[in-house]
Amino acid sequence: MPLLRRLVSKGLLSAADLPALEAAIGTSGKPPHEVLIDKSAVKENDLFEVLAEEFGLERVDLAGKEVGEAVLSLVPAKLVHRRQVMPIGRDEHILIVAVSNPYDMYGLDEIASITRLEVRPVLASQKEISRLIKRSEEHTSELQSRQYLVCR
Repeated sequence: MPLLRRLVSKGLLSAADLPALEAAIGTSGKPPHEVLIDKSAVKENDLFEVLAEEFGLERVDLAGKEVGEAVLSLVPAKLVHRRQVMPIGRDEHILIVAVSNPYDMYGLDEIASITRLEVRPVLASQKEISRLIKRSEEHTSELQSRQYLVCR
């Protein structure tokens, strides 16, 4: 498995751990990086740096990131939750989407189909994406409450 071998070559995993990890990945039904995180086989930050390098993705920090309503409205909330992705920006015909699973190309294709925009994925941890989704939903809910009060 290329990801495991790359982690070994960088000294982040022991070659002796490969057979057990490959077996766990093969039987889990989860993406390889999620199994490695679940098993605490490698530090999450180190793992995401290697994934970013492997997939040619930019690694982003979503702490304190605010996403505008215009960008949020492009991707249905149901899709955001189902795929654990988050639109974080737009540059003309390109939608920038934070993903925690770079193996999930179907989710990106679905977003491109819905938005009719080119999708550029960037890599963030699932925890960061979940936090940003929650913050964005709270912000949207607050705005809707304000609009309701103003319209009354």
